[in-house]
Amino acid sequence: MPIFQKINFQQQNQINSYKKMCHLLYSDGATEHPVNPEHIERTLLAFETKPYLGEIIMFWEEEDAKNTEKNIVGYASLSNFWSNEWGGNVLHIDEIFVEELHRGKGITKLFFKWLDENYKQKNLAQAYALEVSPKNPNAQKLYEKLGFVKKYYNYMIN
Repeated sequence: MPIFQKINFQQQNQINSYKKMCHLLYSDGATEHPVNPEHIERTLLAFETKPYLGEIIMFWEEEDAKNTEKNIVGYASLSNFWSNEWGGNVLHIDEIFVEELHRGKGITKLFFKWLDENYKQKNLAQAYALEVSPKNPNAQKLYEKLGFVKKYYNYMIN
């Protein structure tokens, strides 16, 4: 079973793994556009200095007690927003990534179980929200199996 923990900003191997996986996420065709590397740096700085904005959760293989770079297999970037519609905090899963060699092993499903135990059951989140690109039908099917439903809002950004 994998281990899920908040990123340790003092551990350069974790920072390097996160950056590498961000670049992979945005270059593997599953997203609509690439990410500016400066944005990754801003995210790290914001989450380190203003943890109320969000957090990065690293995924490790179970046998890795040392949290070494070679055993980090994924991450999720989480942020919070309040919703009257949902009656509380909605945990927005901005990014979720699992290394290709570790996909299909149930890591994402276990991550959502971990989220339930650490957020919903502690009343820290009323709901989860995420976006999935039409270019990523495998992820969409997985999220639907996990109970996510499509909401037909036009998400607009300026």
